[in-house]
Amino acid sequence: MSATAFQRRRRELAALKAAEEKKYDDPVAKTENTKIENLTSLKVAELRELAKEKGVTGTSKMNQEDLIQAILEAEET
Repeated sequence: MSATAFQRRRRELAALKAAEEKKYDDPVAKTENTKIENLTSLKVAELRELAKEKGVTGTSKMNQEDLIQAILEAEET
């Protein structure tokens, strides 16, 4: 690699690293990840109760993943 190509590659890598760090610094993304982590720590019975409070119907047939998705969708509306 020539010095110019080497410098260009260093800039590209630095830009990728900055973009990756920015992605993790996004407060909305952190909040969303925190919500999901909190919900996954709950038991299915607790998720069903929370889903009913949010107005979700048909919770008795849902598994944990479906309940979490339904709760998150209900919170968006």
